[in-house]
Amino acid sequence: MVTAANRLTRRVSARATRSVDGAALAAFRMLFGLIAAVGAARFLVNGWLEPMYLDPAYHFTYPGFGWVQPWPGWGMHAHMAVLVGLCVAIALGWHTRVALGAYLLGFTYVELLDRTYYLNHYYWITVAGLVLLLLPSGRVWSLDARRGGRGDEVAAWMIWALRGLVGMVYVYAGIAKLNPDWLRGEPLRIWFPQDADLPLAGHLLTREWVAVTASWVTVGFELLVVPALMWRRTRPVAYAAVVCFHLGTWIVLPQIGAFPFIMIGGALVFFPSDWPRRLLARLGVSRRMRHGRAVVPHRGVAWAVGVIAVVELLLPLRPALYPGDVRWTEEGYRFSWRVMLTEKVGHARFVVEDPDTGRRWTVDPGTFLNAPQERAMSVQPDMVLDAAHILRDRYRARGVAEPRVYADVMVAMNGAPPRRLIDPSTDLASVGWSLAPRDWILRRDATPRAVAARRTPAHLPLAG
Repeated sequence: MVTAANRLTRRVSARATRSVDGAALAAFRMLFGLIAAVGAARFLVNGWLEPMYLDPAYHFTYPGFGWVQPWPGWGMHAHMAVLVGLCVAIALGWHTRVALGAYLLGFTYVELLDRTYYLNHYYWITVAGLVLLLLPSGRVWSLDARRGGRGDEVAAWMIWALRGLVGMVYVYAGIAKLNPDWLRGEPLRIWFPQDADLPLAGHLLTREWVAVTASWVTVGFELLVVPALMWRRTRPVAYAAVVCFHLGTWIVLPQIGAFPFIMIGGALVFFPSDWPRRLLARLGVSRRMRHGRAVVPHRGVAWAVGVIAVVELLLPLRPALYPGDVRWTEEGYRFSWRVMLTEKVGHARFVVEDPDTGRRWTVDPGTFLNAPQERAMSVQPDMVLDAAHILRDRYRARGVAEPRVYADVMVAMNGAPPRRLIDPSTDLASVGWSLAPRDWILRRDATPRAVAARRTPAHLPLAG
């Protein structure tokens, strides 16, 4: 048994460390830089920086990163313009590692400013950029390569790492959709009719069977596409399915932004590592592979990429550590590749109480948050807690020594009737941030009687 295991280990190690064409790594780097550049430029062209980062009085920063604040004045515009320039440098392979490191710092800074605007593909860009930083992504088809004398080969495991980056999104997204709501057509049943005015097929989007069929097709696609891309015989058909699926979702659900194009470009890495060179040859452009000294990265690089792989495999499993439906509680939801899974609409209001005088104030969150912040906060318990802490600090500044803050939050998920999300008898001003399960979140499967039992006459009914 030990001998067989050793033989298998040596065989895998030999395959992982063999030299392959680095053109696929170069193409991945170029596509990454171009897509990231377009994404950053959109903030400038569409004027998103002011309403998202400059105008709001408060930001929902991540725990421990409250010190991260927007640049004043035109600083945010200059920051985003620099990001565009760094992305172009990445695509060209000009001082590649320096450009990638600076871009990651700048992009992560923007993402840390306000988790209201968290998107799965923004997180993917961060992880992919970190992997590209570790790999010799600038050694092939780059301005950096013109200065060196090395060949175009890289280790096969580097291409495997890129495949893992793309594959994990599909696998975890497909597994997450194996729930009763999705399989009966929710939330596509809610989203599709909003695009009924599309030409040709728009009228079909109002049909219930279309939403149900699309839900099942999506699950099947996400669970099967990675094995199909890995097998040579099915790879061309699988990639055609990738293109059709993502272009279709982009047309029907344009709010998903650049995500379809990230996946269409990223999935090319499943083709043989010399696919860009063969494509250019078909177009009449000859790019012969240079043979020279092979890249032998420091062992720490492989270990670092391995650590990233383990983290990305484990992070999506976090919801299993929490009770209840993660789609409802959002405990462990972020960074777990639960892509386009729910439609949640909420309404929140707060009551601030001065325990010394008994005075109470009802506060509409729209008075201190902008519209996107209010919408996101009203369905995410950790942001409800942050909003309560904002109110606690505001009323302390007004002279209330130890204000108590209660939240009344009603949420409708995937077309179901609204239910109360937060225990309205909990003083959120006294609740700190923790990774432990939050007992002040009312579980989706709680009975109305159990919910009512948690109310106390001192706090409910809330003032209107």
